Amino acid sequence: MIYFIILFIISIGAFIDNRVIQKSALNRVFDFLLIFILIMNGLRHEIGADWRLYLLRLNETRGESLQSVVGLNKDLFYYFLNWLGANFFGGIYLVNFICSLIIILCVRKYLYSIKYKWLGLLVLYPYYLVIVSNNYTRQAVSIAIFMFGISLLKKNMFIRFSAFNLLSTSFDFSSVINFIYPTIISLKRNKGIFIITVIFASLFGFYFYQTRLSSLIEMYLLETIFESKGTLFRLIFLLIPSGIFLFHSKAFSESIEKKVYQLISVGVIFLLIGYFTGVPTTFLDRIALYFIPINVLVFSNISVVMSRIKQKYFVACLLNISVAFIYLSGWLVFSKYNSSFVPYKSIIFS
Repeated sequence: MIYFIILFIISIGAFIDNRVIQKSALNRVFDFLLIFILIMNGLRHEIGADWRLYLLRLNETRGESLQSVVGLNKDLFYYFLNWLGANFFGGIYLVNFICSLIIILCVRKYLYSIKYKWLGLLVLYPYYLVIVSNNYTRQAVSIAIFMFGISLLKKNMFIRFSAFNLLSTSFDFSSVINFIYPTIISLKRNKGIFIITVIFASLFGFYFYQTRLSSLIEMYLLETIFESKGTLFRLIFLLIPSGIFLFHSKAFSESIEKKVYQLISVGVIFLLIGYFTGVPTTFLDRIALYFIPINVLVFSNISVVMSRIKQKYFVACLLNISVAFIYLSGWLVFSKYNSSFVPYKSIIFS
C-alpha cells in the first residue's frame, strides 16, 4: 500500500538522518519525497471523506462572476480557486493541486526550521499529510500557512508572522483563532504594536467576515447536528506533548516562537476542560487541528528529555515510528472512512 511505503521511506530517512555527516544527498531525497506527496494529494481522485462536499463547493461558483464569488463572504482565496477551476480549467484537481502545493511549500519551510526534519515529517505524515490534508483541505492550508509563520519567528520576523496569520483566514476562517498569538506576543513586546494589531484585526474581521463568523458560531457552537468521534483521544494525544513542553520548554526553544508553543500548550488544556463541560466536539476538533505544531516540535525532539537513555535518538525514532504506524493503520484499516482512502486513486491513473 502506497501510504505505508511512504511511511517506511520516511522512517529510514529518520534513522540515518542523525548519522549522515554530508546531508545534501539526504536533503534531496527529503525534497523529492515531499514532491511525491504533493503529487499524490494534489492529483488525487475521489480520495477523502469530504470529496463530494468539495465538489458541491466547486459547483457553487460555476457560471458565477468573480464579483459574486467575492460577495459570498466566505473563504476568499479558496473560493477564488474554485471559481478558476469551475469556469476555466482544472476543476477540483486545480483546487486540490494548488492547495497541496501551498501545504508542501509551507511544511518544507517549517520542517527545515526544526532540528530533526525527518522526525518532524514522520510526526506530520500520518495525521496531517494523509488524513487532514485529504479530508479538510481548506483548513489544512491554513494550518500549513500558520506553521510557515512560526518558522519566521525564529528570525524574529513578527510582522511577517502576523501577515501570514491574516493570509490563512482566506482559506479557512476558523484560523482567525491564530490571531491570539501575534496579539499576546505584541502585548509583551510593544504596546503600540499591540494596539495596532488589535485594531487592524478587528476591522479586518468586521469588514470581510462578519456574516462568516456568525455562521461558524451557529454551526459549530449553537447547533448540535455536527459531532466528532474520537475527540478525547486526539486531545489527549495533544496533551502529552503540551505537558512535556511546559515542563521542559527551555530544552525545546529559546526564540520568540516559544511563546506560540506555550500558548498552544495552555490552549490544549482549555480544550480538554471544554470537552468535559459540554462544548461541542466538532468545534473542539477544528480548533485542535491548529495545535498540531506542538506534536511536531516535541515528538521530533523528544530525545532532549531522555536523560537516562544512552541511544536517545534511536529510541526517539522507534517511538515515533510506532506511533505513526499505529495512527496510519488505525485510519486506513479500522476507520469507517477507510474506503475513501483505500485503494488510492489519482487522476493520472483513472
